[in-house]
Amino acid sequence: MRIRLKLILLCLLSMGSLMGEQDYREVTRQSYDQTAHEYQENTLKLQPEVKAKAFLSYLAPESKILDLGCGPGRDSKFFVDKGYEVIGVDISPQMIALARNSVPQANFLVSDIESLKLKDESIDAIWASASLLHVSKKAMSGVIENLYRTLKPEGIFYVSMKKGSGEELQADDRYGGVEKFWNYVSEDELTQLLVEKGFQILETETHQKSTSYQTHPWISVICKKKGPQ
Repeated sequence: MRIRLKLILLCLLSMGSLMGEQDYREVTRQSYDQTAHEYQENTLKLQPEVKAKAFLSYLAPESKILDLGCGPGRDSKFFVDKGYEVIGVDISPQMIALARNSVPQANFLVSDIESLKLKDESIDAIWASASLLHVSKKAMSGVIENLYRTLKPEGIFYVSMKKGSGEELQADDRYGGVEKFWNYVSEDELTQLLVEKGFQILETETHQKSTSYQTHPWISVICKKKGPQ
């Protein structure tokens, strides 16, 4: 009887953990669906042109770029206008609808980052600007492994995340208090994870807040998948 009760308790705990993991993604998806148009207006002027140009400097013309967490397609448009092939992915159907309208030349897919499945070595470069910060620390290792697998040998990976420590569900006062999940990192934490998963660090930079819209300093990294030895 005791063994059976222990098994039931373990199952319930496991189910609760799984629901928690699903819930934080669903909360974030809903928040972006609710605020998609406002988000598009607020971020249109925050073009990451300097970092995007640095990222593109490592790519051959017409390379295939995965815009991971593409939102309403701001950066996808920048890349398409430069002659690159773009696949945009976002968890929010409303964001993808805006992206398809803004950038009809690109291909867009509704998917949560943790469930994304693309062919092995099918992508030349990945642009993950302010998207992995919505992935839990527990899931980050598997996500980075999946992205590494998706990249071609010597493929380029750009990632930017908010600087800090810990993770939390927190109200975003910029959008009426909708809740979002945030994963904060230090530069050492992020670069160490990338190196452990097989990436070579090319550039790192910490950016202090430069607008009232930004809530934290930012860390950006450009790295490369190591080629065959």
